[in-house]
Amino acid sequence: GRYALGHSDHNGDGIADGATIDDIRDTYQGTADHTIRLRAERSALNPGRTYWVTYAVSCSPGHVKPLLFSFDVPFEQDGTAEPLRIVLDQTDDGTLVAWSPVPNAQHYDVIRGSLSNLQVGADTYELGDVSCIESNSTDESTAGFEDPAEPAGGGVYFYLVQYHEEADSGYGTESTLEPRVPGGGDCI
Repeated sequence: GRYALGHSDHNGDGIADGATIDDIRDTYQGTADHTIRLRAERSALNPGRTYWVTYAVSCSPGHVKPLLFSFDVPFEQDGTAEPLRIVLDQTDDGTLVAWSPVPNAQHYDVIRGSLSNLQVGADTYELGDVSCIESNSTDESTAGFEDPAEPAGGGVYFYLVQYHEEADSGYGTESTLEPRVPGGGDCI
């Protein structure tokens, strides 16, 4: 896959404008980057910072599908569990999903979906049918519940984690503008 990132080549003009030089790192145009680094600093005068990442997936020669993702750096993080960092690892038993712990989380749910089923609605991200990889996990990985499934040629899977404190957090980050809603197969 390939990606395109938009960023500025100069720093903000004032002390509260936030730096923008080198705000995106470890990216190499034309390569399949699996990890990129984004600056967490944001302006004190604005609601936060949003990065838009376009990743192009080649399904077959001549067929490229652009995928657009946004990553938010919220203005205020007090009382939130962000960022929930998810890491994937391929093992002999399948895909292992691990994530950073959330203070006061009682348990976690992990789902897998197909990127081809993802739909952007007016006020939601519709995930389509998903598969529950692990429900009510009390640790921060799917160890013992690795996902043996592999996407069909040209297909892409995504994995999402939600935590339960007093209620389910929902899939995605707390500061996301729209909720991510599974169509069916969610962990119950």
